[in-house]
Amino acid sequence: MDPPVVPFQGASSSCKLLAGSILRGIPSIGASVQYEDEYEKSNASLQVVWSALMTDGDAQSSSRYKKVKALMISWDKNCNDLGTQEEVDRLTRLFEEEFNYKVVQAVLKINGEQLLQVKLVCHVAQFVMKEDGANTLLILYYAGHGTPGPRPGALKLSGKRTWTEEPHEVIWNYVEVSLRCTRADVLEIFDCCYAGDLGRSQQPLCTRSFEFLGATSSGLTTRCPGEDSFTSALIWALILLVRDQIRFTVSELANKIREGPHFPKDQVPVLFERSVASIERIILEPLSESDTNIAATSDLPMESSPQGLLNLNFIFERPPTRQGIERFGEALKLVWYRERMPIKRIVWGGLSSWEANPSSTGTSAIVIKAADKFKAGLHKKKVKGGGARRRSGQIQAKICQDWIRVELKQGCPISF
Repeated sequence: MDPPVVPFQGASSSCKLLAGSILRGIPSIGASVQYEDEYEKSNASLQVVWSALMTDGDAQSSSRYKKVKALMISWDKNCNDLGTQEEVDRLTRLFEEEFNYKVVQAVLKINGEQLLQVKLVCHVAQFVMKEDGANTLLILYYAGHGTPGPRPGALKLSGKRTWTEEPHEVIWNYVEVSLRCTRADVLEIFDCCYAGDLGRSQQPLCTRSFEFLGATSSGLTTRCPGEDSFTSALIWALILLVRDQIRFTVSELANKIREGPHFPKDQVPVLFERSVASIERIILEPLSESDTNIAATSDLPMESSPQGLLNLNFIFERPPTRQGIERFGEALKLVWYRERMPIKRIVWGGLSSWEANPSSTGTSAIVIKAADKFKAGLHKKKVKGGGARRRSGQIQAKICQDWIRVELKQGCPISF
């Protein structure tokens, strides 16, 4: 049984969430993003198009980051039997030189003065406290050993495989609690064995994104540093994507990693959301010099909180094209500007197949089942006033039931 959440007098809502998350412990395992699915590939590509379209012009809120900071977590050479530092340095240079991202190093050392768990908690909390903000992306990269934690959904990090008397392991789930309260989007990239074991908690849909890209699926190991390692494939993929596309989603990055010339064909990186279900995916791109100058000289402005969210589903007869989405977006922006609508941003909510959409068949099936149950209940219920009212109720249920089946047969969506 999970321990109760103790309320703190005078604490803010974010502090209460943080305290509650710590006390609740390790979350359950979540499903990964199926980035190799054809609809997901098309979804990722069209999201980049849509994001650029909606950022260009008079949008009140941009989908492009003004600041990106990366925290590179690794082990000191005296407690690092994998020798990860060379790959960490290569990735650091790529982030700094090609993407204009600012990088901070968090090197873990084993000594008797301070617990590693506390040390890494402080590293991450200080990183968040200093760098968090609107229009910001926080990247946390880890290279080292990974092993299953004390419960399903937990991941344990260490620098050595061999046991030592001094504490030499960290449970990442307890470290990342401070990341759940950020205004910034968060991307975790882990090059370690059992990366797919990491779980996620189930929280409401939110406007920020928190994604996890891991070297391998749950219960499996990854290669040591070298030309066939996950980080080597990650660096290769980042270089190609920034050269050929400039802007790309993390799902596109995961697909490109699998194409690495030396990356093992039987190894499947994982990608899934952590802590929240967001309404859009993270997009990576190099920052401009103006963006980095603004981020270095001043705090980014605080955005007002959204006051409403309108969901519209567009049902296509055939998969939409890039040109079609561009024309549709331009037309939508004209209405937006002409009518002076108080819209912060029009967000790409995702493209999926009709068959894979639970609302297309699942909801209708539930409604039919409910109608059947309602009809059956009328037979049992004693209605005052005799058989006339009973027959009237049965006729209404039959009409409702027949209407639903007709709508399904014609392929029409049903909304409630």
